Amino acid sequence: MTVRLKARETGSFKPRGALNAILLLSNQEKSQGVITRSSGNFAQAVSYASNKLGVKATVVMPTTAPKTKVDGTKNYGATVIQFGTTHKEGTEKVNILVGKNGYTPLHPFDLPPVIAGQGTIGLEIIEVLHNIGTLICPVGGGGLLSGVSIAIKDRAPSTQIIAAEPEKADDFFQSFYKKELQEISPPKSIADGLLATKVGKHNWEILKNTVDETIVVSETSILEAMHLTVTNMQGMSIEPSGAVSIAALISLVRNRKI
Repeated sequence: MTVRLKARETGSFKPRGALNAILLLSNQEKSQGVITRSSGNFAQAVSYASNKLGVKATVVMPTTAPKTKVDGTKNYGATVIQFGTTHKEGTEKVNILVGKNGYTPLHPFDLPPVIAGQGTIGLEIIEVLHNIGTLICPVGGGGLLSGVSIAIKDRAPSTQIIAAEPEKADDFFQSFYKKELQEISPPKSIADGLLATKVGKHNWEILKNTVDETIVVSETSILEAMHLTVTNMQGMSIEPSGAVSIAALISLVRNRKI
């Protein structure tokens, strides 16, 4: 089955992983309905993908989730349950609902089909650019970076891959340099899509072998990157999580490291 994506409909890359994960479910798993927890982008992605594929979806979102993302998730047809403020609380709620209603759980990043779906971005980058010296990518739970890094390293193994994180949510930075998966307390950052307390187990096994360097950026630099983007790229606006990569690039250029 082929589903054509319209990025403008959801505003993020995450329907790639959601669609791939749902398409690979058995008919029984689909009939049970799917459930996930997310602060916003994967919530909308699962709702969007489920709507396209005729599958019932339930999404657990934190009470602090942006209203625009809650409304967007509802508009695509999913049942939204707002509960707690942390990933841990959301996951616990999902587990309770799976036990009660038999839903099929979809992890927002620590799931191979989701990783593979996000990795199609890496394939498209290679198709367009062919040779890449350095790739900078944000990391939260690691779904995007895991998929993209596998694709890039397979097609262009000499590419340097740099992971970018908010300094207030630096779990991967710590994991990378300690060479062991680290977990931090629930972080707070303007980059609300990168607030995982640790990368997933599947993601860590990939990232520790594909990432060459990691960098953290300040809240101020994230805002600066958003401003530079909207003023220098014909009014293009990006959310803080996406601006983290641009903030990292600016830092590397200023410090003459790239």
